[in-house]
Amino acid sequence: MFYILRNAQKRGEAVLEWVNKDFERSDLILGKSKGDQPSKFKIAMGKRLYDANFFNDGINKSISQEFLKILKDNALKGWDVYNLEMDKPKDKRYGLQVTGRCGKLIKPEQKGFYIGYNFDHNSWDGSDFFCPEGTALIFCTEKAKDILTKSKISNIEFEDITKVKAYSSGK
Repeated sequence: MFYILRNAQKRGEAVLEWVNKDFERSDLILGKSKGDQPSKFKIAMGKRLYDANFFNDGINKSISQEFLKILKDNALKGWDVYNLEMDKPKDKRYGLQVTGRCGKLIKPEQKGFYIGYNFDHNSWDGSDFFCPEGTALIFCTEKAKDILTKSKISNIEFEDITKVKAYSSGK
């Protein structure tokens, strides 16, 4: 079983904003940019830094040291991180990159809403975290979901990919 990893939008959540905006945002989450990436950010609104906070670009995510420790200690696969810097750091933050992959989402040929994401499971690289080709959606395995849930990582939620409501623009 697979899940989509989402922002839980907790009360008072700090939404982050890049200080440098001259880069391809999807390159960071997909692991295509590393080392020379823009790493400075500020809090755009809200105040509270949770284990997971999201950027206002709707794509990128930051994680806490505790989140990173759980990923490492449990040998979860399909992710990497890069350092983030903040003018007034309260705690160390990392940018999450998803390096695991699967093929394109299989969408209905007719235009309209449908229930459930699907992909060719033979195209999945076996990672615990992965993005379908052509998207910045973060999918994870049941193992990853269970570990993060048990560890009480804050400000994330999971939805079974077979129950997600999505839209197809048709063929």
